[in-house]
Amino acid sequence: MIKSMVKVGAFSHQKEIKDFDFNFQPGINKDQILDFSTLRF
Repeated sequence: MIKSMVKVGAFSHQKEIKDFDFNFQPGINKDQILDFSTLRF
């Protein structure tokens, strides 16, 4: 379902949380973002 939604959305690039450069933005709490990505909140 997600793949079809991305295709319909015609996004030029597909990015995943694993591709995010946490060193570029040190103010972002990496552990918190990774926890959010589990959808356990």
